[in-house]
Amino acid sequence: MSKVEHEKIEKKVKLCLCEQWKKAAEQSGCTTDDGTTEVAPEMTSFINHTFQLVENAMDLFLAQCETKDKSRNSGLDEELVSWRSFSRKRPKSVESQDLHLAISRRETFPLNSNKGIPGHQIKPPPLSCAGAEMLGNSICAIISLSSSTMTSVCDRLNGHLLPRSLRRFLWMDKLLKSEKNFREENINLIEKEARERYGRKLEHRCDELKLRSSTRSPISGLIENAVVEKFGNTPSMYPFESDEEMIKESSKALNVLYVYNGLYEPYLIHWLFPLQIAFRQTPTPAEHPYELFMYLHLLIKNIFPSWLEIFSMAEQVMTTLQTADMELFIHLQESFPRNVTFNPKGWCYHQNMSSLYGPQS
Repeated sequence: MSKVEHEKIEKKVKLCLCEQWKKAAEQSGCTTDDGTTEVAPEMTSFINHTFQLVENAMDLFLAQCETKDKSRNSGLDEELVSWRSFSRKRPKSVESQDLHLAISRRETFPLNSNKGIPGHQIKPPPLSCAGAEMLGNSICAIISLSSSTMTSVCDRLNGHLLPRSLRRFLWMDKLLKSEKNFREENINLIEKEARERYGRKLEHRCDELKLRSSTRSPISGLIENAVVEKFGNTPSMYPFESDEEMIKESSKALNVLYVYNGLYEPYLIHWLFPLQIAFRQTPTPAEHPYELFMYLHLLIKNIFPSWLEIFSMAEQVMTTLQTADMELFIHLQESFPRNVTFNPKGWCYHQNMSSLYGPQS
């Protein structure tokens, strides 16, 4: 449906509802003394009173939900103890069911954490509150029941700050539904099926490589050093430079990806970073690196443009700049050759491998 058709239908619906409202007002006697269909003062008072009742009820419901969340968070301590005991018993084991264990997706961003740059405190985004998160959870529940509402929700919220719960849900929905061969349509069932599939293949790959843990690949040392270097040299990652948990889960996820399909590039650390922020959980479950690996693999495989598409877009941008902004074009042309390391043999090797075996999945 085009935008013009959508606007026409919307106007027709508004006119129809207005006519029905006038008929209802006339039949119920909710009109002014002169017989016009304007809303009577009594009706205005009733509407305001009803609105106040609904608002108070929503405030009460929100308070009850917050109380339940606190009680659930207190119960997480026992779950964390059991996970720690599991990790101690089998510190170097890999189980396929690690990928589809039930986990609590309720995320609390560590606003008061002392990790990171000294004196730097991560502040919550503006307009973020418990009420916004409750509305975000409600919208997620609606989308889960009817995926057709996804487009409408995204159109209406375009340009607005999203609650963390809704932003995380949109990430997960886009990533999981990018895989076309899943039998299920419900996002929760798709996630379960995806975890089982990835878990089985990981278990098989660990047996092939004779590894006890997929988070310790043959190049784990290289990956860990690269992660530490990227977190220390990238401005957007500075607040997490000393966050050991973030660095560890990034290293583990990239190790799992390498075990899964032999893929590793330093730039994947940057690709993984927004997924870490979107899906961050406190405390971090033991299977969280496996989750991040799964989401990163889906991003690489199905969503992120290929290098050919990237180069094509870059060429189009440069062509546009050459005519629209010659100064910026010249600046970029002069900046590109600086600090560039290029290995022709490595490039040719990757091109030959891609042509022989195709992209790794």
